[in-house]
Amino acid sequence: IDTDVIFDDVGIPYIPAKRVKGLLTDSFAQLKEKFKNKNFDLFSDFHISNFYIDDYENNKKYLKENKIPQSSVLDYFTNIRRQTTIENGVAKEHSLRTFRVINSENEFSGDVDIDKDEYLKYFYMVCKNVKRMGTKRNRGLGNVELLLFNGSKKIEYDINQITEVLEWVN
Repeated sequence: IDTDVIFDDVGIPYIPAKRVKGLLTDSFAQLKEKFKNKNFDLFSDFHISNFYIDDYENNKKYLKENKIPQSSVLDYFTNIRRQTTIENGVAKEHSLRTFRVINSENEFSGDVDIDKDEYLKYFYMVCKNVKRMGTKRNRGLGNVELLLFNGSKKIEYDINQITEVLEWVN
């Protein structure tokens, strides 16, 4: 495997907090010029956890207790893809690359703590702006949708509420 996913000791993939924060920071930088209040740092008092599959702890415990091989767990959650460079209709020598990808039906969740409630609308827009993550995201892979919840309640804003925090240029 030339490029691999991040996974724990039993083989369950997860998304490191640093990677999620990087995506959110990039998204914020793209949108910041449109925010009405330009003199603020959305991530100044901000904490984010790693993102794990649902029921992660119970799944991990079960896999350890039953001594399920790490390779079998990885095969369940991921796929292997191969790709080579083509030049003039011919595969370039020594260009075959193998990479592991997380299956698209997997859902991950994590905790995000924002100190200032007034930033929630901004953070909502930043999350909605993130469309892809992972390797080759600039080539159309890695579709994601980030959803916000407060407990079990989904947080959503309608377009009228969103325009209150954005400057729209016609």
